[in-house]
Amino acid sequence: MNDSSTLVNSVEFAMLPVEERVSVLEWQKACEAVDRADSKLAECRNQSMLHAGVKGWKNPRAVQRTYYKWVRAGRNWRVLVNGSKMPHVRPEGDSALGEAFKTYVERNQRNARRGHAALLADLRSGSHIVGVGDWRDVWRAEFPRVAVPVRCPADWIPRGWVYETMLRKFPLTSHEKAAARVGAVAADQFIPPVYSTRVGMRFAAEYQFDDMWDDILVSVPGVNARLVRPLQYRCIDRFTTHLVSYGMKPQILRDDKTREGLGKGLFKATICDVLCNHGYHPDGTVFVIEHGTASLSEEECEKIKAATGGRVTFRRSDVKGRQIVEGAFPGQGHGNFKAKALLESLHRLPHFAAAALPGQTGGNSRDGSKPESLFGLEAYADKILAAYERIPPAIRNQVNYGGALPFALYRNLMFELYEIIDCRHDHRIEGWDDLGFVKEMWSFDGVTGWRPASDIDELPEFSREPARRALVTPGFHKAVRLSPREAWEAGAGSLVRLPPWALIDFLGDDCFRTVRVGPRKLMEFQDRDLFGTAQTLRYLALCVQPDGTGVWLREGAEYGLYVLPHDASKAVVVDAVRRNVLGMVTQWTSAQPMNAAQVEAAIASQNLVRAMANAPIRERHQLESDVMLSERTSNSVLLEGIFEETAAGGLRRIREKVPAKSPAKTQNQSAAMGAIAALRQSMALKETGEEDNGSEW
Repeated sequence: MNDSSTLVNSVEFAMLPVEERVSVLEWQKACEAVDRADSKLAECRNQSMLHAGVKGWKNPRAVQRTYYKWVRAGRNWRVLVNGSKMPHVRPEGDSALGEAFKTYVERNQRNARRGHAALLADLRSGSHIVGVGDWRDVWRAEFPRVAVPVRCPADWIPRGWVYETMLRKFPLTSHEKAAARVGAVAADQFIPPVYSTRVGMRFAAEYQFDDMWDDILVSVPGVNARLVRPLQYRCIDRFTTHLVSYGMKPQILRDDKTREGLGKGLFKATICDVLCNHGYHPDGTVFVIEHGTASLSEEECEKIKAATGGRVTFRRSDVKGRQIVEGAFPGQGHGNFKAKALLESLHRLPHFAAAALPGQTGGNSRDGSKPESLFGLEAYADKILAAYERIPPAIRNQVNYGGALPFALYRNLMFELYEIIDCRHDHRIEGWDDLGFVKEMWSFDGVTGWRPASDIDELPEFSREPARRALVTPGFHKAVRLSPREAWEAGAGSLVRLPPWALIDFLGDDCFRTVRVGPRKLMEFQDRDLFGTAQTLRYLALCVQPDGTGVWLREGAEYGLYVLPHDASKAVVVDAVRRNVLGMVTQWTSAQPMNAAQVEAAIASQNLVRAMANAPIRERHQLESDVMLSERTSNSVLLEGIFEETAAGGLRRIREKVPAKSPAKTQNQSAAMGAIAALRQSMALKETGEEDNGSEW
């Protein structure tokens, strides 16, 4: 006998509708009561009376029939279930007709009704439909007692084959529609994604790299004759979402009117900037790159692994494009953006932050969101840019290109926007609270002057107790999420950085320039490929060698420079032919005339270089300097009171008569003359090579 606990715990019982479960339990209890009774019929009458008004219980004979049915089934509760109340879930693919309908719809690609029409046409023409048969098989199934006609009726639609019915019974899922109408890549958006969390991750465990096209047009006067879009390589730390590094350049118009986009040189420079200026985790860091623009060859990856001792490894996103059906032509291969979904989603932040700048191209210019006024802006700006060389140089910087920003200005604005984005606190980054990236803030008035709780101990003693009370008083304290910059700085000190010269073999010919040392101790050149502007870069020809000593590079000689556009403040100097590292040189920057601090720093640097350049000259002529100074000292003693030395180094007479010499003055004069004679004698001996060897002769 099945007791109630076994019945309730059954999976099959749980699948019944709630009202049917109540009915089964009542019938089970009634059947058990009848089974225990001596008079079965009397108990059936009793159960019928207890359930008066309930459908199916009015007649005691009906209760009796249900009881004996239950006994014959081995007292199994399943015979008490009303089958008409059971929900039926049709598994997909259980109907051959449904599979045939979907096949025809998927073949038509664009319209399901046309696929249904093709199915009926094949049926009426006598074609064999897989899993269904021909029209005769369908006729026999529908009319088993009617003879099969010689020909299929021209307007015959079998029962259940109406378009609306088939579409309702056998609907295509979103995944099937996307696969049929677009392809496998489009269908993947209807596959459950793999969700991830940064909780439990290690700091700097993964860097994600990707390229980005800015949704704006800028001008590059003197370089491009048309407005172009800025392009970027970006790298973020997945753990903190901090923008570790980025490199920006505009599109370059070639002579054949084609556009040059991002090249591998800038991407390799971004890799070097990350490794040399920011660092990788000593326990290992994964660089997530792609197969397209932001990619490296296996040989280049091996050079990075060797430089970092294997602590930096690479992971590539899968190339998608293979179709579901074998034999179908593949689509254009491209990387899986979901492999670096965090960076892809963070691309929106700079787009949104710069949306108020002029020259916007829209979120997706290919889908019709391109602003209509952009057409006129481009036409106007292109005319001015085409005539740039004919514009007098004195007024070139004052020319307006219809509002389109110069690239150099846009680059500076994006730097400021990135600083704002990286220092934001009003974000909802996943896992932030669980990681403890929250700081307690307090204020004396609850409105202004918010300070972190860690500053309380630094306050004057009389302010500490009120500050502690404010920290526990509602309205005077709050929890603020750390910005990505603050989260990054908390662990940046543990990272390992490579020396700048460690990756010159990885860079190869990228970021390499041959320069000549000029007469003013400067190496000057332009690099439009990496910097995107006609800006002249200058580096002081003072080379700091790896051992820390400094040496001036030879004037007129050619050297090789490795310059990273992310940090142009320094460069690695190598032999131009053998590429062996010589040392580091620093950038000679320009000063803004109205910026007093910059001018003062530039003058100080100039004075330092002047002193270093003059030092060997002074050393070589030190003896001559001593003689000249001694002679002038002697003259000062002889002519004291008669002439005085002017600021220009000359003499001015101050008395008409020469006074008598005092014994002290005569003694000083004799001493000075003796010193001059000794110096001259020493110089003569050095010139003839007959220096005093200390002998008595």
